[in-house]
Amino acid sequence: MVSSSSSKKVCVVGAGVSGLISARELRREGHAVTVMEQSGGVGGQWLYEPSPDGGDPLGTAGVHSGVYASLRLNVPREGMGFSDFPFYPRVRGDGSGDARRFPGHQEFLSYIQDFCDAFGLMDAVRLNTKVLHVGLADDDDDDGTAMRSWVVRCAKKQGEEDEGEGVTEEVFDAVVVAVGQFSQPRLPSINGERINHSLNPAGLAPRFLLASDDQLMVMRAGMERWKRRHLHSHSYRVPGSFRDEVVVVVGCQESGKEIALELRQVAREVHVSVKSMDADGAVCPGMRKAVSRHRNLHLHPQIDRLVDDGQVVFADGSCVVADSVVYCTGYDYSFPFLDTAGGGLVVTVDDDNRVGPLFEHTFPPALAPSLSFVGVPSQVPFPHFYEAQARWVAQALSGRSPLPPPEEMARAVEEYHRAREAAGVPKRLSHAVFFDWEYMDEFGEKRCGFPRPPAWKKELLWACYARSLEHTESFRDDDDGCHDSDLVREGLRSQGVGDLNPMMTSSTTTSKKVCVVGAGISGLASARELRREGHQVTVMEQSGGVGGQWLYNDPSPDGGDPLGTAGVHSSMYSSVRLISPRELTGFSDFPFYPRSDGGGDPRRYPGHAEFLRYIRDFCDAFGLMDAVRLNTKVLHVGLLAAPRADDDGSSTTMRGWVVRCVEKQDEGEVVTTEEVFDAVVVAVGQCTQPRLPAIKGMDGWKRRQLHSHSYRVPDDSFHGEVVVVVGFHESGKDIALELAKVAREVHVSVKSMDAIAPGTLKALSRHRHRLRLHLEIDRLVDDGQVVFADGSCVVADTIIYCTGYDYSFPFLDTGGLVAVDENNRVGPLFEHTFPPALAPSLSFVGLPRLVLAPRFYEAQARWVAQVLSGRRSLPSPEEMMRSVEEYHAAREAAGVPRHLSHHIFFDMDYCDEFGEKHCGFPRVEEWRKELLRAAFARFRDGDTESFRDDDDYRDSDIVREGLRSEGWLLPPEVINKDDDDPP
Repeated sequence: MVSSSSSKKVCVVGAGVSGLISARELRREGHAVTVMEQSGGVGGQWLYEPSPDGGDPLGTAGVHSGVYASLRLNVPREGMGFSDFPFYPRVRGDGSGDARRFPGHQEFLSYIQDFCDAFGLMDAVRLNTKVLHVGLADDDDDDGTAMRSWVVRCAKKQGEEDEGEGVTEEVFDAVVVAVGQFSQPRLPSINGERINHSLNPAGLAPRFLLASDDQLMVMRAGMERWKRRHLHSHSYRVPGSFRDEVVVVVGCQESGKEIALELRQVAREVHVSVKSMDADGAVCPGMRKAVSRHRNLHLHPQIDRLVDDGQVVFADGSCVVADSVVYCTGYDYSFPFLDTAGGGLVVTVDDDNRVGPLFEHTFPPALAPSLSFVGVPSQVPFPHFYEAQARWVAQALSGRSPLPPPEEMARAVEEYHRAREAAGVPKRLSHAVFFDWEYMDEFGEKRCGFPRPPAWKKELLWACYARSLEHTESFRDDDDGCHDSDLVREGLRSQGVGDLNPMMTSSTTTSKKVCVVGAGISGLASARELRREGHQVTVMEQSGGVGGQWLYNDPSPDGGDPLGTAGVHSSMYSSVRLISPRELTGFSDFPFYPRSDGGGDPRRYPGHAEFLRYIRDFCDAFGLMDAVRLNTKVLHVGLLAAPRADDDGSSTTMRGWVVRCVEKQDEGEVVTTEEVFDAVVVAVGQCTQPRLPAIKGMDGWKRRQLHSHSYRVPDDSFHGEVVVVVGFHESGKDIALELAKVAREVHVSVKSMDAIAPGTLKALSRHRHRLRLHLEIDRLVDDGQVVFADGSCVVADTIIYCTGYDYSFPFLDTGGLVAVDENNRVGPLFEHTFPPALAPSLSFVGLPRLVLAPRFYEAQARWVAQVLSGRRSLPSPEEMMRSVEEYHAAREAAGVPRHLSHHIFFDMDYCDEFGEKHCGFPRVEEWRKELLRAAFARFRDGDTESFRDDDDYRDSDIVREGLRSEGWLLPPEVINKDDDDPP
């Protein structure tokens, strides 16, 4: 963000694509933005109006959308989105949407509205506000060097009135014009007469004018004798009223082709008039094929004249008697509200439809940067190029991207037009860029550092364009459609469309022999803290490596038990990524930095393999591997049958524990051992026992059922299936959204529709064609039906239960002193750690959920280690029991369900007090807490699919300073170092 001193008050005219992207870029640069939009919603030309012409079918009075009902994109959605907001298919709450690769206009309007919502732009938009006049303010103190300010006069629509009391004036530092490309229909010169923009019948100073009545009479002189229906494509909507008519369509560019091909389905005859009949002229090969295919579709040269008896006479002398003429002849730029005449500084639209002078199609040299235009260029990648324009405007206004002097800009404009004319480009195409990628790439990079479009996207657009010329009627929907190259396919895939020092020992004489069950993050944190406190530690781990749940299993992990109720294995699926930034996820004294060699996964929210690498690095750095016994499964942990020699029978005496294990040898031999330990730390059991719902008919349902515990990849086995996902917390969201890319349909069953977070709804909106929400399942029917609580049903191939886990410790025998009850509460446990009757010889590390992990588990482990060594003492068993009962009573009184007994809900006050009070563990830094709050808000309210990677993430000053203090960021003197400074 720029400093407040360079912030400007900016008016953006128009809330279409160009206006909204301008608003976003201006806000990002720190400007105060107001967007004036005359319609009742955002979207500009994409805001469809069923009956637009208001008695003026030639569309020269008033401004309205030119979108007709059947209009579809002529570019695939992958090439149409904003650079950081892909145009994915979206699922709306009502299940509507258009998932086609070339969707209809309503789908793109929804995308624009989603963009507006995603970036919080709506509060800057004034709807139903028509800009009447934009003119230079009278700046008394203007010395010729300061930016000129602008007076904007608007009419706020009040009921049926457009003006009156609703007229307001406001002064702005700058104005961005983001309208005018498709508001003034261009009518042909029939009988040699055509509108002349330079005419000024009122004798006013030069300014942008809407055609006056006198001008329209001149223009229509050759057409008014023709009394039958004629209209501009701007006013065309549906073909119904043209049934059985003879229709002449003038023009054969995009709208002309589309409308002619649509009308030929209902009209008796359709005659298309074009400027040139040459093979290389105005008619593409695909349109010629269509003409040869349809007997009622005909091509003609341009119209010579219209006769009052209904004849339309063409230049070759042929004629037809027509009922209607539709002019698909494009648009003239029009900005009737804009008055730049003050001080003799004039910007106009000339007879050749050139807006100017404009430096790089954006800034009028004499009025830059306070006046700019975004969206004027045509034949550019849309809206990508307009993003670059908007970013340049925003940076020019803030001072980050200074403009050349006015004289230099004016000279550049003249040289540009001379070069174009020398190359044979007609003046009327002055703003057509013709998809000149070299120019567009250089424009973005040079003017504002805007990224080049990737090569795969350029190739996709060119391939689509070529396809549209050859197969005009069918290129959008051909089964063999746009054959994507390997480069394009890889690009689409990348967008998600379509893989130490030895421990310090204590001098205390109370060292204990401790068994830690599990070598995940809780077990390794426990091993380190126990060693630091001088204890002898053995870590039993049933897998072949450290990492616990982060040790990703083979893609076929269930061993014939897809519901995951037999055996224990990692629940990690292939696409898992952290849901909190890596700066929050590390141990307190071992930051989770990206690898210094540049390898691995450096993202702020990395994948599971990167976190597993970090766990292993932690294990190596603190020399823990020699304490770990791999491939060793704990079968039984029980109290010694006989009292130890030092056991006097009191409740404070440590009890010994027998640990029986089975160890898999290298040769495959299995060895069972028993060993006695002074204490046992249980650091497993949180995510090993899948929780399954009680659904009527579940046992008799013969199709595939599995728990998310056994899910790994959206492989071919789900391709084309109907899948029901039960549960919509973290794994449920991830898996459902992932399966939506391969399954035919994905139906998600949730307990309550009210529990769906805003960010999740944004993600759902993209997949509405395949992903649907339902209430919880009522019953399963043996024919494959899944019946939901609201009575709706689907016939499913697979059900995936993303229903969480029950705590499970099948190896632990405490004689009933510790148990997991029917509400998934482990207890009794004092502070989620010690069972009062068996403390401190038995403890649990890692049970609490919704805590800052692994940091909270470190505090638990340190407390356990200090209690075992005698440095800390526990309350009496009775006091601990009383504390446990009071804790649960307070939680229940607060409305916390019993099954959430171990959820801390990121209560940082509790976490800080826990660590300080029990073991002197440091409090979490304020910058880290703020980062946690910001990350959680983005997780909840941001887009579920993209919140990890959104480019607009901005850390606060306190967070940045904290990151810098830990070495995550370079110091300011390095960041601000001039490129020319010596190293």
